[in-house]
This record gives sequence, C-alpha cells and structure tokens, in this order.
Amino acid sequence: MSILTRISSAAAIGCLLVSSLATAGCGDDNSPKSIPLSELSAANGAAFCKQAVACTLPDPDGAIFAVIAKASPDSCADAFAKNAPGDVAAWVADGKVKYDAAKAAECLNQLATFCLAAGPGPDACEATLTGLVAAGGSCDDDVFCAGDARCDMDSVDGDCPGVCKTLVAIGESCESWDDCSSAAGSAQCDFTTKKCVASTPATKETAAVGEPCGWFGTSEGTREVTCTNGLVCIYDEVESVCTAVLAKGADCSRDGVCELGTVCSQNEAGARCDSISVASKAGDACNENDRSKPIVVCNVFMRLACGDDGKCAAVTGAAGSRCDDFILPCNAGLFCDDGETSACVAVKADAAACDDDEECSSGYCGSGDTCAALVCE
Repeated sequence: MSILTRISSAAAIGCLLVSSLATAGCGDDNSPKSIPLSELSAANGAAFCKQAVACTLPDPDGAIFAVIAKASPDSCADAFAKNAPGDVAAWVADGKVKYDAAKAAECLNQLATFCLAAGPGPDACEATLTGLVAAGGSCDDDVFCAGDARCDMDSVDGDCPGVCKTLVAIGESCESWDDCSSAAGSAQCDFTTKKCVASTPATKETAAVGEPCGWFGTSEGTREVTCTNGLVCIYDEVESVCTAVLAKGADCSRDGVCELGTVCSQNEAGARCDSISVASKAGDACNENDRSKPIVVCNVFMRLACGDDGKCAAVTGAAGSRCDDFILPCNAGLFCDDGETSACVAVKADAAACDDDEECSSGYCGSGDTCAALVCE
C-alpha cells in the first residue's frame, strides 16, 4: 500500500460528514459556541488536522498522517477544507437536512481529547444533522430520513437512490436486521419469526495488557471491550489483544505498536521504532516503503508525491500524475488508479472492464464489472 493510499484511508475515517461530524476536535477556552454553515468545512478541516497530531494512539496510517500534519498544519487544514466529502450546504439548500450550528461546535469541542482509533464520536456529532425527508421520499443515506427511519437501499441498485422507510416496533414484521426501531429499547429482527424482538444492548468493558479486546457476541448479548489508556488493540495471530505502546528507539516486531509519529523499521541494527521525516520541496529525496532505510515521506498537503526516482515531485492532477482520491484528486476526465503508483488515468468508455464507478465515464460500473449507463427504475 502506498503512502498516499494509507493517508487517504486514515483521512476517510475521520471526514465522513454523511453519517456524523465525528472527525476531530481542538477544544480550548476560546472554543466557538456555534459554527456557521459557511465556516463548517474550514472548522472541520482545522479540527481534524489538530486532533490527528494530538492523539497518541499508534496507527500505521495515522502515524504518517500525523507527522505530515504537524509539519504543515495550515496546508493540512486547507486540503481538508477543500476536499471534505459530503456537500452539507447543498443538502440544506435542497431541504434534505437541517444543520445545527451549536451542535457542530459542541461536537468539535468534545472531540478535543478524542482519538479516531478509539471509536465513534460523541452524541453531539450525530445530532449535528437532522433528516427532513419523509417516509417514501428519495434518499442516499440514513441521515436524510426524518424521524425514526432509515434509507432503504435493499431493493435498488447500490448506485440508485433509496427510499426512506419508517422503522417498525417490537412485535411487528421485519425483513432486514436494521428494520427495527430502538426508540423503546434495543431491538433486532428475528429471522425465524420475521418479527422485531427486544435485544440486549451492548455492554462496554475495558481490558489490561494481554487481555482480549474488540467486539464479542455471546448468548447474553454483545460486549465491546476497549483497552485502558496507553494501550492499543492489536490483532495477534489468533485474537486481538491489548498491547503496550512502544516509544521511539524501542525494539518492535510489527507496525501499529510504535508511538504515533514512528514506524517499525528493520535494518542491520534490528527492528525498532524510528521517526518519520517529511520532505516539503520538489526534488527532495524520499523513501516511502523501504524499512531498511529511514522513512522520508513527501508532504502531500503541499501537493508533493514520491516518484519512482526516489524524489518528491509536484502533483498536477494530469494523466500520469501521482494522485489520491481525497487529498490529491485527478483532473476532469481522469480517475486515480489505486495501484502501487496511484496514477491518474483516463476514464473508461461503456463496455470496458471496471472495478469501481469512478473508473467509468458514465460514473457507473455495472453488472459483469463493465462500464455502463446507470438506469434507475
């Protein structure tokens, strides 16, 4: 996986405004009491970049992202403000959602000490957007649906709009696991009786070093086990266990255990947690993947990427240019081919083989994995 792909993965986790504003926070005594809609993208971008630097939980993707964000916080914030997914302003203008400026501020402020790796954000983030589309109306996501409802995409092609569907109460008929309302308590669809039944809410527990962590299903319900402060949940051959975070210079055996801002390098001296350096000028030497040498990444927020010649080069978005779907998008008529090099290539005509919608000039990769025109009934 390339450095650009890793950064994009880390970024995507934090900036999905569709489901909530659970991105990042930077609260202090001067924290705003409300965030006007016109300032949301800028505030969201700045908060995400600051939180990424402040969070201490290790993460192979986050380590790289945090180092670059710390090197150029303003460029980081600007990149996220320009490229944040989900046009909330358009949703508001179209009457699909109501935006709560006070909840948006509360969300970002509460996330001041929150790490994306720790799980979902505070309730204020979920309350920032309220759906206004009535039952039976067209939707693309649950956030658009008003009241106790969800966006039913089960009976349509994934690229076509769904329909807002009112959730049903315990004892009523259901077809899908998410048809049941939790307004009166936790509920789930019993696929034997096809009725909504009461369920046991998930319990939350903490674990110490060496103890199992993650989600566990039992006959008595679901358990969510997180690690105590200073530990990280790492999959270790058989199961995920809580592991101590290793400081710079410590011996290591795998990624994900070194403190944020370092990676597990392997050279003649052995495997140890080493720092990541950032190159911020075109022509600077870079090394993204060879762990036997110091890791030097190009500053993507300054539109630089590591070329095959081992030097940082300016990213233009033209054909052949390095790219990233989120941070370094391609120009019109091109898509980012996420291979080892992540390069911009021309979109494909109908009937051409495809893997994703973005590859097709029609914007739709249809049945048989071929580009085609999207037809919604």
